[in-house]
Amino acid sequence: MYLPPRSRRLLLAAHITVTVGALGADAALLALAVSGLRDTDPRTVYPAAYLLGRWLVAPLAVGSVLTGLALAAAGPWRPLRHGWVTVKLTLAAVLAAAALALLVPRLGHAAAAAVGSSTAGVPRGDRVVAVAAPAAALLVLGTNVVLGVFKPGRRRPAQAANSEVANAADRQR
Repeated sequence: MYLPPRSRRLLLAAHITVTVGALGADAALLALAVSGLRDTDPRTVYPAAYLLGRWLVAPLAVGSVLTGLALAAAGPWRPLRHGWVTVKLTLAAVLAAAALALLVPRLGHAAAAAVGSSTAGVPRGDRVVAVAAPAAALLVLGTNVVLGVFKPGRRRPAQAANSEVANAADRQR
C-alpha cells in the first residue's frame, strides 16, 4: 500500500516532528537528571523529571514508533527489504519499551522518594537511571538520524550511473 506523495510527505513531517520532540524531551530530561546529581533540590528535580518522562518522553517515543511503522508500510522503504529501516524501527521500539517499562516507573519512584518524608532521599539506582536512560536515548536517536539521512546499503545515483557505465564498457570489450 503506497500513499500518494502529498499524504506521505505529511506523514513524514509528522514522524520527524514527533521524533525531534522526543529528542528534545530526552535532552531536557538529561539536563534535569544531571542537575539532580548535583546540588539541586531533589524535591523540585525528580517530580519535574517524572512529569516530563510520563507526559512527553513516553508518548513521543511511542508516537515515533507508530509513525515510523506507518511510513514503512506506506512508502518504498520496506523493513525486510532494507536493513537500515529494520534497525531504525527496532531501536525506536526498544526505546519506547524502555521508556514505558523502565524510565517512567523509576522516575516515579524517585519523585515519590524526593517528596516523601524519608530521610534516605532518592535512591542512587534511580538517580543513575535518570541520567543513563536519556543519555542512551539521545545516542540511539542520533544513530537513527544518521541511518535515516545516509540510508546505508543503498546505492546512490552517482554510484548506480558509474556502475552502469562500467558494465556497458565491459560488455563492449
